[in-house]
Amino acid sequence: MNPTEDPPSRLEYVAATSWLYLRRLVCFGATIFFLFLFIQVVFDPGWTTDLFKPVKHLDYWDRLKAGAIMLLCAISIFVGIYGITSWDAGGYRMTMFRYRKNKARYGWRW
Repeated sequence: MNPTEDPPSRLEYVAATSWLYLRRLVCFGATIFFLFLFIQVVFDPGWTTDLFKPVKHLDYWDRLKAGAIMLLCAISIFVGIYGITSWDAGGYRMTMFRYRKNKARYGWRW
């Protein structure tokens, strides 16, 4: 934290930490949902056969769906950890910089 900055007030700390936990809950919940979708597309278990036994050949569209689902997984993990700022403000590097700054300001562990 910059020595010239005032420490956060109690209300600011509670609001920022609550937003962090809510964001992580929603984003990591979405990640789990996307992983279930990925299992459904790739393995097509039917929930009665072996879960990790591939029972169908993946055609082009299944591979495309699996790749899109994994991309959504990666995005939701990134947003869950770092949050998101305006893309006009410098993209993902600015988002990571702002997260590190808030982490130091509010004393978050990760």
